[in-house]
Amino acid sequence: PILICAGTVVKGGNQDRQIGQDIVIQAGSSVPVDAFCVEQGRWNNERLGEATDGQFRGAATNAMIGVRSKGQYEIAQDAVWVEVSKVKSRVLKKVNAMPAAAPAQRALIADNSSLAIAQDEYEDLTREEIEAVCRKVRAHFAGFEKENAPVGYAYALNGKPVNVRSFAHARVFDKQFDPFLRAMATESLLAEEVEFEAPTASQVVALVKEIQKAEEERRETAAANWNGVRKNLRGFAANCYVVPEGQDAQVIVTRDWTAK
Repeated sequence: PILICAGTVVKGGNQDRQIGQDIVIQAGSSVPVDAFCVEQGRWNNERLGEATDGQFRGAATNAMIGVRSKGQYEIAQDAVWVEVSKVKSRVLKKVNAMPAAAPAQRALIADNSSLAIAQDEYEDLTREEIEAVCRKVRAHFAGFEKENAPVGYAYALNGKPVNVRSFAHARVFDKQFDPFLRAMATESLLAEEVEFEAPTASQVVALVKEIQKAEEERRETAAANWNGVRKNLRGFAANCYVVPEGQDAQVIVTRDWTAK
């Protein structure tokens, strides 16, 4: 089976998109997938002057938290486009202040509606800074003993906890973590520079507990899983459920809590 997480960005086709919810696809099968456009305007099989042949390829970086949540939880294409525009504006502001940015790079970001193009160009200019953040986080996780290997993460921006995610097993977490980590690192570099107090573990726990108070609603997929979604004033949550072949009991493969 293949696990694909909400917020996964795929480039190509007739437009770049993000996957709309966590899905588990059985081996050898093909299913329709909920997705949201993150490239407003293009509807042809040529991307940046190259033919896509209708095919997609995965991006190295997932959609940032606002873009992902508007699709996954609010199921609102217009809201996704608004969040993409916000990200592009932040990228342009940062890039325009970089002496190393070539005019062609600035023009590419400004003239294209794609989230992936904006992220790719920004990452090209800030590769060392992004990799420095990623190395620090990876080193932290690598410090755990094998029998106590991490199965998830929590992160905050400017002192505010914004997301917690966990996976059924350390190997699943390890396979899925890098695109999330790159999105977190990029978002941290794009964030406004303000003074803040470091968040505490108790604040993270409080966020999770508050969101958990909402009643879970079942949301079906066309794949081998279904998602249990919660929504309230503090944020959103989702459990990705599967029933393993030959078993009766359901298993939670992924869990997500996202602050509003």
